[in-house]
Amino acid sequence: MKNHFYALLAAALISPIAHADDTAQTYAGFTLGSTDRANGTSRTGEKISERGRIGAKIFGGYNLNRNFALEAGYGNFGSITLKNTGPGASGDSRIDTSMFYAAGKGTYAINDRFNLYGKVGVAHTRFALTGFGEPDVKMTRPLIGFGGEYNISQQVALTLGYERYGRTKPAPNRMFNLNKIEAGLKFSF
Repeated sequence: MKNHFYALLAAALISPIAHADDTAQTYAGFTLGSTDRANGTSRTGEKISERGRIGAKIFGGYNLNRNFALEAGYGNFGSITLKNTGPGASGDSRIDTSMFYAAGKGTYAINDRFNLYGKVGVAHTRFALTGFGEPDVKMTRPLIGFGGEYNISQQVALTLGYERYGRTKPAPNRMFNLNKIEAGLKFSF
């Protein structure tokens, strides 16, 4: 059963390469977006209020055909400052989050100007922890995303999308859903 799964997976990944057409091209771009907020409690059990920042991402990809691409990128989620609000709580903690990802991207053209897309892949996330008394944490989680692209020209597109990088627990009593709504530009060449 396991061998059948790997054979089907390999066929699904190799098939678009074998059927590549004249539209194959590379692309690169960047996005800015609002990152999801953290949820958790302090070490003393008090609720924590938090503040998220704007996250940025750069990416590049190769269109195997009109409907399938391989994409990779680097991004950050900004800094999240966790303020302990309970009685007797002191000091703030900070988490800086960055990630690398690789994904397969499926695209469906609605017309000449507008495309819908979906992504599935993996993201390797690094949490730089300050004020926790613990080392940095690295995790690999699934990546799922979807969105749309508006083609300004054959070389430039506006993008709007949502990506989920999984649920993680980088520090005790702190569980995070890493999500981002982002807008950006994609350049094809």
